[in-house]
Amino acid sequence: MGVPRFIRPKGGEGESSPNLYVANCGPAVGLSFDTIASVFGTYGEVKGVYAADESGTRVIVSYFEQSSAHTALKTLDGRTCPDLGGRSLHIRYSVFQPPSQTNVSVPVFLAASELRIPGIFLMHDFVTFEEEEELLAAVDGMPWQTLARRRVQHYGNNDGDAHKVFDQMHTSHSFGYYWISKRRLNPTTATPASL
Repeated sequence: MGVPRFIRPKGGEGESSPNLYVANCGPAVGLSFDTIASVFGTYGEVKGVYAADESGTRVIVSYFEQSSAHTALKTLDGRTCPDLGGRSLHIRYSVFQPPSQTNVSVPVFLAASELRIPGIFLMHDFVTFEEEEELLAAVDGMPWQTLARRRVQHYGNNDGDAHKVFDQMHTSHSFGYYWISKRRLNPTTATPASL
């Protein structure tokens, strides 16, 4: 499901909400969600404490009652809180943002003729359930390389020359097809690990 999303109220600073955005507070500064809920619970019943982002230094404290959030904000905003490691908290109201209702479904075609692409054909159940499980386990077991902004897995030749990689029969885009084709020809010896 993921982390609930919260945004600043549309009415600006004057609009209140049962949800508080709390900066300088969270797991990255040594404060667990339970500790935060306990401290903010002195102002009313806390519905939940959520990460506001991936930094670990900002949280959303969600109350059942708007009046509880108002009291906590007036009491703690801009002040040091001894029960939270003496940290100075920066608090403002926040509102829940429901997930987007955009339809992102992808059409599923059951016949090659539905695709309207000349020369394409569709082989139903080409990969069995067992083969799918074995392929996924083989891919998951391959080593990852961490680059500046992403992680990658290379199959086949990886000596830095991109052109040679595409010459390999079992490059990343055809690895599964190659293995399954090899298994169809010799089912006793072909496994993803043997490639």
